[in-house]
Amino acid sequence: MDGLSTVFLALTDPTRRALMEQRQKGEATVTELAAPHTISVLFISRHLNVLEPAGLITETSSARWRRAGHSGEKSLPPMQKKIQRPARPVPVDVA
Repeated sequence: MDGLSTVFLALTDPTRRALMEQRQKGEATVTELAAPHTISVLFISRHLNVLEPAGLITETSSARWRRAGHSGEKSLPPMQKKIQRPARPVPVDVA
């Protein structure tokens, strides 16, 4: 799978998009990221495991904490600009 496909796949899930928005506010632990959601820390961790290979977040670990940080390489707002560009008009063939 190419890089852009990996990014789009990572962003297809609404929970992962919400996690990306949370990450815009600063670094947080998995537990902190899970707090506003109705799913477990385990499932938040699984979502992070999809976002990290896509280059959308960075993670650091210590003996007790796993922190998710914003990736400097890619971020949601620039991706949104690419995605939300107006489409070229499609010519309509009028007979």
